[in-house]
Amino acid sequence: MIKTSDVVSDLVKNSKEYIDTNLNLIKLDIAEKFSALLCGFLTVALLIFFFLIASIFIGISVALILSIYTGSAIISFLIVALLYFLIGLVIWIKRDKLIRIPLMNFILSHLFKKD
Repeated sequence: MIKTSDVVSDLVKNSKEYIDTNLNLIKLDIAEKFSALLCGFLTVALLIFFFLIASIFIGISVALILSIYTGSAIISFLIVALLYFLIGLVIWIKRDKLIRIPLMNFILSHLFKKD
């Protein structure tokens, strides 16, 4: 006959293994979601970096081309700086729609993504 204490000890042992397995599964799920978020942020950061470098070179090129038409490099660089200021002002005014909401959607979609 099987002893009750053996059954209880097997049940306790199996329960502990089940809990450990579930904890490991949760840890792996968190690690996967965190790495996906980190990868997404790094990708966006690299894209922003390269976009900024490209926009600097484009701005210098436009300023040099404008200097031919304006006759002054200072005025042409001021015009380009004014353009950058206006673009920055528009982004600042529309920052919720352009930055905050898409960023929240990106984070939430990666955190609660069903595979």
